[in-house]
Amino acid sequence: AVPCTLHMGQRVRIADATANQRMVEVEARSIELVQKSLALTPEQTVAYQQFASFYALKNASFIYGMGNTMLTLPAVV
Repeated sequence: AVPCTLHMGQRVRIADATANQRMVEVEARSIELVQKSLALTPEQTVAYQQFASFYALKNASFIYGMGNTMLTLPAVV
């Protein structure tokens, strides 16, 4: 429990930190289960995490099969 002597702002920051810690723990456990279920190598697991992160982004796009081609995108100002 959080001591009553803490100010409300401190309580909120502690609650946020606790929630973030729990989320990281759940994500870590989830990726462990995916890695074991799909028998992924560490490299494949990283690729899976990257694609999962991109999938969660709104308006994310992928370019596949371009080899080592470097893409330059216009800067958004």
